[in-house]
Amino acid sequence: MNLEWRKNAIDNIFSFIGRRVEGIEVIEMTQKEFDTKDILLESNMLLNGLGFSIGESYLSIFNALDETGFSFLREDNLMYTKI
Repeated sequence: MNLEWRKNAIDNIFSFIGRRVEGIEVIEMTQKEFDTKDILLESNMLLNGLGFSIGESYLSIFNALDETGFSFLREDNLMYTKI
């Protein structure tokens, strides 16, 4: 496995440095399993990441399969629970 550390790999992250986190969210996604006739067999909620409210800004850190993903927006297809 070839891993690489990239300094400053997240664009626009500097506006978050030194700022106070005002809210935290657990981000979940639904995983659905269907049979060969497209009949729903099972539906599970999976932990996908964490979201942080920082003033008027937002940052999420999430599972992007083979790497850690970052986003500045909430996605409609995910479930957000404030903690």
